[in-house]
Amino acid sequence: MVRNYVQRVIICLLVGMLQLVAAASAFAASEQDAHGKNGQALRAAADPDNGNKVVRMAAVAIRGKEKAVEQWQPTADYLSKNIPGYTFIVEPYEWAGMREAVAKGRADFIVTNPGMYVEFEAKYDVKRVATLVNVRKGKRLTSFGVVLFRRADRNDIGSIKDIKGKRLAAVEESSWGGWQIGWHQLLELGINPYKDLRELAFVGSHDKVVYAVRDGKADIGNVRTDLLEQMASEGKIRLEDYKPVYLNTEYGDKFPFWLSSKLYPEWPMGAAKDTDMELNEKVAIALMRIPPDHPAAKAGRYDGWTVPSNYQPIHEVLKVLKVTPYEHYGEITLGAVIEKYWKELVLALLLGCLLVFAAFYFRRLNQRLTSTQAELEKELHGRMLAQKELQIYSAELQTTNDELESKLVQIRQMQDQIIMQEKMASLGSLTAGIAHEIKNPLNFVINFSELIIDIARELGEELDAHMDKFDEGTKKYLSEVLGDLSSNAAKINAHGKRADGIVRNMLDHSRGVTGERRNTDINTFVDEYVQLGYHGMRASDPGFNVFIRTDFDPAAGSVDIIPQDLSRVILNIVNNACYAVREKQRTSDGEFKPTISVSTKGRADGVDITIRDNGTGMPKETIEKVFTPFFTTKPAGSGTGLGMSMSYDIVVQGHKGTLQIESEEGQYTAFIIGLPRA
Repeated sequence: MVRNYVQRVIICLLVGMLQLVAAASAFAASEQDAHGKNGQALRAAADPDNGNKVVRMAAVAIRGKEKAVEQWQPTADYLSKNIPGYTFIVEPYEWAGMREAVAKGRADFIVTNPGMYVEFEAKYDVKRVATLVNVRKGKRLTSFGVVLFRRADRNDIGSIKDIKGKRLAAVEESSWGGWQIGWHQLLELGINPYKDLRELAFVGSHDKVVYAVRDGKADIGNVRTDLLEQMASEGKIRLEDYKPVYLNTEYGDKFPFWLSSKLYPEWPMGAAKDTDMELNEKVAIALMRIPPDHPAAKAGRYDGWTVPSNYQPIHEVLKVLKVTPYEHYGEITLGAVIEKYWKELVLALLLGCLLVFAAFYFRRLNQRLTSTQAELEKELHGRMLAQKELQIYSAELQTTNDELESKLVQIRQMQDQIIMQEKMASLGSLTAGIAHEIKNPLNFVINFSELIIDIARELGEELDAHMDKFDEGTKKYLSEVLGDLSSNAAKINAHGKRADGIVRNMLDHSRGVTGERRNTDINTFVDEYVQLGYHGMRASDPGFNVFIRTDFDPAAGSVDIIPQDLSRVILNIVNNACYAVREKQRTSDGEFKPTISVSTKGRADGVDITIRDNGTGMPKETIEKVFTPFFTTKPAGSGTGLGMSMSYDIVVQGHKGTLQIESEEGQYTAFIIGLPRA
């Protein structure tokens, strides 16, 4: 009997709540309908001259009402002419008046800044129709920002940090371009204008902000971009009298005006919630067809209109600032929760009642589940123990596998070293044999060329003594023959000595000739021979220049090296680096900057020397052959192909170190020399 009574009470509560939901929904619908009818009644009017329907365009007056009418009435006249049956008129409003007009439904269309539009969009369901396209300095712009500026003679304000404790003038606290963008930008730059400034004044219009800074009533001004340039073109100010406090260079040359903030979408044309959809479409089409040279475009100082932009970034800024319509963004109050979620709360109450019934049922079901759960937990515990044992075995197996992989890598590296050493040994033996066979006949070439030079000199002296016995033609002929003989013999001698030097290098390379090992300051040593290599290249090509960047680690300290051998390695690598950047410079467009970066890095057991250039780089197949004797990528006569082979032997065999290459074709090449301490 008690159970039946409880059931009747709960059923009555459910019925009452359902009736409450229905009544609340009806009341909300009637209120919304009453507001829409009130707005339509306020705007319903006819033009007495021609019987057309009057369409009211509310425009915010950022530079005064007269300026607003002067700017927007030609656009309204254009719409009246191109949309039959309607007469468009402009009604200018200051900031507070604009909000009141839209709230009370006195406007069909709204022209305002993006910040105020977002407010109307959130509060009154205003719809986007089109976005303004500005043209400034020959560029079509659909976005704008703000500029924080000062007088040019205020040298005490050199950067954004200097504005702390200063006076700042802005348009109006709820103005998007006149303050809110600048406010948000200052916060991002680490300045809270409501705490860090001595005075924050809102003077009512952009022009007044400029005059306040000009007259010394404010130290810094905040206005929308292009306002200063526009006032200068109107003859009201001189642009050179002002300077920006902070410049945002994120957009480069794409935005032609002083800019201190990010860019946001331009002014929109919006339509009231209950404005006829067909009329909205006609207005959008007409605006997008307006020619840039039309009087309306010239008066409005725009290049036309385009499809509506995305105004979501403006919503995000207003959320950060916590200004209308986001005054309470992130806050949770009981009234706000009830107002926004009253339907959900009623539904939750209904569900709560159902849960009371369900609780009795699930309580008995839970008792059954408890015993079953105990059995399952026991079984699960056993499985978890088995899983832990498997994890231990798996970890041990993974460790063993890692060790095997490491050993395999070491074996492969040793195989590669053995192959390279065998290749070097065989090539070294071959080189020694060839060099030995060439050296003997080469000595004859050098000696006999020197003998020819001496004979030619003696013959010339003898002929000079008897030159009066010959006629002029014979004298000239003999002089030319002797000159050619001496010149050719000198060339033979010079090239013979050059060949002798190459052969001597080949023999040294094959014999492994080495010098005395000394403890040497590695930073001083590397710097000296890098500079020597660069100036050697400059001596052969005076027009060549390269920027050398150094980064020497003081911890590199001293290392036991063979200076005369390791110097050849440094010179070889620097010479190749200079050659690579010079070749790339010859084929570049003129913006390429040849650079060689040299650095050292100290280690507990040694030191690393890195020489990197931003030249032509090397493909993979070239990297594999770099240390092979007689391999070169230079043209004939520019290299023997022994430099890097000898460098490899000097570092790896002579110093027990490492010589590695890192390169990307067309980008860079880096040689890393690793030397042990002793």
